Amino acid sequence: MPCEYWPIIRANRWLLGEMNRLAADVILTICRDLNITPGFFTAIHTWGRDQKWHPHIHFSTTAGGVTKKNTWRDISFYRENIMTMWR
Repeated sequence: MPCEYWPIIRANRWLLGEMNRLAADVILTICRDLNITPGFFTAIHTWGRDQKWHPHIHFSTTAGGVTKKNTWRDISFYRENIMTMWR
């Protein structure tokens, strides 16, 4: 997230949850188009290593997902596609 938005997030802490939801929606949209259900988890961090305000999300996802027939399908997530959708 651009640092220009950090003061808005700090004044409206509920937006941190929205950041999580938006990140999940990007992965879910990609997987929905492929008819698979991924596994993922997110963690909100509000401070950087230097102990200064730096809201960001750590997002981990499986490299694929379960199909409607309960089989596994491998997929790759490409940074360029994800970043375009996130922005």
